[in-house]
Amino acid sequence: MTIEETIDYDATTQVSTADWHWSRPGHPEFRRTVLTMRQVFPEELLALLELAGLRLLKRFGGFAGEGFGHGYRQVCVVGLR
Repeated sequence: MTIEETIDYDATTQVSTADWHWSRPGHPEFRRTVLTMRQVFPEELLALLELAGLRLLKRFGGFAGEGFGHGYRQVCVVGLR
C-alpha cells in the first residue's frame, strides 16, 4: 500500500488541507482522502483558553506526555479560573 500526500497551507486562514491518494499494486489511486485542519498556534491557544474562562494547568507535545515544543502538537490540561 502506498499513500502519497500533498499539503496546502493558507497562512491567512491558518487552514491546512492534506490530500491523500491511496494505491496498491494493480489498483492505482483506489481511494482519496481529504483532511482539512485549522492550525492553532501556541500563544493563540493560550489567549483562546483565557477568553473561555479557562487556565492552563499543563501542556505537552503529544498524548504520551512528550515535552512541549518538540513537534507540532499541543495537548493541554486546563481547569476553570
